[in-house]
Amino acid sequence: MRFLRSIQGKLFVAFLTVVLIPLIGTGLYGNWITSRIIEERVIESARSNVEQHAQQIAGFLESVRGDVLYLAHLDSLQRLLQARAQGDDEGVAYWRTQLARDFLIFSAARPTYYQVRYLDETGREVVRVDSDGRLSRIIPQDKLQDKSHRYYFQETIKLGPGEIYVSPLDLNREHGQIEVPYRPVIRYATPIYVGNALRGIVIINVYADYFLRFLYEQGPQKGMLLMVDQDGYYLAHPDPTRRWGGPVDLNTEYGLWRDYPDAASQVLSGQEGTFISGDQA
Repeated sequence: MRFLRSIQGKLFVAFLTVVLIPLIGTGLYGNWITSRIIEERVIESARSNVEQHAQQIAGFLESVRGDVLYLAHLDSLQRLLQARAQGDDEGVAYWRTQLARDFLIFSAARPTYYQVRYLDETGREVVRVDSDGRLSRIIPQDKLQDKSHRYYFQETIKLGPGEIYVSPLDLNREHGQIEVPYRPVIRYATPIYVGNALRGIVIINVYADYFLRFLYEQGPQKGMLLMVDQDGYYLAHPDPTRRWGGPVDLNTEYGLWRDYPDAASQVLSGQEGTFISGDQA
């Protein structure tokens, strides 16, 4: 079993552990020497496969960091903040509309982003654009929500200018309830300041299925790729009923330790290595 506790340092803290279990087919064991050669080849293939997927995911997520900082510096957002500071209601309405249009154009060019939002310093959504991967739309003012209680808002407002918060990967919630069909997301957010005063956050919700499908679509000839969080709950698994078992998601309590109790502690410790059990490596 090949696993990586993290890929990009802080980027993947409390988010990603990749576990690879390549299948070794029946009949591969002849004598000890032959089986040992095959085992080594499978393990090497496993390492290469995990590294390839890890690089794909890390490369994609790195681009999100640049995007959230880009949005934070949009001229329309800066002018909206100025209008708010001046108590210019007409200016606020105008620049809020312009910011929504800028978010809409941006979202249309990024179909892997589920939501692009600006929340004010109280946690209230001010501008929000949603995408279904094909079409983007501006959410009307009367449909915007208070997100002040959500952990990602609370964590982001603790940061300084230019810093980025990366959330755990979990199932998206609307109005306090998990969306159905399930929509796994990871969020990138940065605080917005005017001088030393916090004026809210810009946040992107990324469709995690965009990179989880690299794992879901893994062919049996290459083995089985699993992704678990820091507590061992499955984020990616060939069996959909085993995914999202953690308490903040579906709370099924299904995790790595049930299938691989002997390996779970080593995997979750962050050590790197190979685990071989029965007909699996």
